[in-house]
Amino acid sequence: SAFDPGGPGKAPVTIGGKLFMLGHWLFVVIIAASYTGTIGPYLADTAALPVVSGIESLYDGTFSVAVRGPTFDSTVEAPLYLGVHKGGNSLTTVEPSSQWKYLQSIMRSDSTAKMQLVSTRRMDSRFKDDTTPLVHDLTTDPCRVTGAVLGAYDLVMCGRDDGADALIADAPSAFYELNRRFNATGECRLVSVGAQFSPSGFGMGFPKTSAFSVPVSYAVTEIAGRARVSELKERYGLRESDSKCSTSGDSNGGLIMTIQLLAGLFIIVGVFGFASAVHGVGEHILYLILKKKNERVGSEFGDDDDDVDGKQEDAARTGKKEVSLTERVEMLHEGSDRIEGVVKKLAKRKRAATAAAPPPASASEPGFGASLLSMASGGNQGGAPNGNPGEPTGADLVFSNLFSSVAAPFAKEGDKDKKTSKA
Repeated sequence: SAFDPGGPGKAPVTIGGKLFMLGHWLFVVIIAASYTGTIGPYLADTAALPVVSGIESLYDGTFSVAVRGPTFDSTVEAPLYLGVHKGGNSLTTVEPSSQWKYLQSIMRSDSTAKMQLVSTRRMDSRFKDDTTPLVHDLTTDPCRVTGAVLGAYDLVMCGRDDGADALIADAPSAFYELNRRFNATGECRLVSVGAQFSPSGFGMGFPKTSAFSVPVSYAVTEIAGRARVSELKERYGLRESDSKCSTSGDSNGGLIMTIQLLAGLFIIVGVFGFASAVHGVGEHILYLILKKKNERVGSEFGDDDDDVDGKQEDAARTGKKEVSLTERVEMLHEGSDRIEGVVKKLAKRKRAATAAAPPPASASEPGFGASLLSMASGGNQGGAPNGNPGEPTGADLVFSNLFSSVAAPFAKEGDKDKKTSKA
């Protein structure tokens, strides 16, 4: 499972492995919580509340639509335009846009369609002077600017009483504006919903005798044949697939789980993975250092590292679980402590023997080094079993083999004393 990868018996043992698994568990929990937290409200809201899902949602007047066009009085007996005029900031002199004309044609062809229209002067917003552009970004919110002349986008975004529930715009322009707002603020306060409708092309007109008609026509044909238009749409994000705030009727504001929104999670998981890798490398380096140190000590006092390697070999022969790197480090520590304890104990015995041993009286007495070694190892200085004074017993031979290098300087000093006595 996600929380017990590999099944029982394969749980992480080292600190690095535990750090890695902690990052893995955090990733699983956050992803699961984000998914359920996103899909739950979406299912509940779409089932309980009506939402704008496309152009068809505007036909019955349930939702109002902001569109660039003139203002008019829809309460008179013979209004200039069809539909219910809800309000807006437009003027009677504003020319109807192509979107305005399209909505009028729908209401003329379908007698049951009665849309609520919010007319606006332009798509973009302006400051109070109606000249300076008012751009929505991190530092400027058009909804909070006093006296601002809001365009169609901000009339919908601000959600005021005199605002609108939706707007209609040319698809490339809408995708470009939504991407610009997302890049500037990092959020989708407006989203595009539904499928595109009423596709139409653009054209440029020239006088019949214009010198530009032929070159421009040739250039248009050339770029269309080389898919240059598609390349330009992809570069400037004018396609529906490039829109960062495009969704199909999502009522939660169009926020979806993307790499940008989950970047913090990936960073945290990466930190845990990096920490586990650093710990593993550091632990291996520490093991190599301690192993080298133990080998150097073992070359002087005996190869006690065989205990560690012996456990590895026993584990390989018996088929048991291989000794981990951490256990090897711990066994090396124990071996070093054991050697250090033996050395301290022997040093203490040597100091006691040095203080208790009498000075040599004649040349026939044992050497100082042999006497010290015999006393330190528990031997008989003057009455050995074989009748030779000062000769070490079996226990003496063990300590003589292990610590001959320690007793050698004292033995040399004893030989010098013997030569001096004979002289």
